[in-house]
Amino acid sequence: MIIVMAVVAIALIVGGIFVYHYCGSFSDGLEVLGGIMTVIGIIALIVCLIAGIVLTALVVKDRVYDEEIAMRTENNAEIEERLMNAVELYMAQEENSIKYVTDAKKSSAVELVTLYPELNSDKLISSMMDTYAENNKIIMELKTSKLHTTLYRWWLYFGS
Repeated sequence: MIIVMAVVAIALIVGGIFVYHYCGSFSDGLEVLGGIMTVIGIIALIVCLIAGIVLTALVVKDRVYDEEIAMRTENNAEIEERLMNAVELYMAQEENSIKYVTDAKKSSAVELVTLYPELNSDKLISSMMDTYAENNKIIMELKTSKLHTTLYRWWLYFGS
């Protein structure tokens, strides 16, 4: 669409120059009309060039979206695996501590505390969940941007 508009702007410039130089000798009104056509054509061409550059940059970014989505999805899969391992270890540790308490009533509180995971692991899991949520948010933004790219292509060159 922008290309078509640029071609129309160039035609307007050429037509304005033609009217100004060749038809302007017949009437002063045609000379003014040719000048106005040329100025409007130049302004339209400049706008089309700027819009074309911006849309081209947006369309070129589309090539990176698939790779970044794949990278973020892979990162999320790794986080899911680590979280699953942490949960399994925690559940196994909880099961052992419950079994230890029921089997041996004479255990001390210090021994029971050593069986529970450290509080730092909660921070680790929390940071992994934050990263996971942030990755999902970015993936959604990238997919939305990818959808917008088809619109940008249409505006640039009627592409899909």
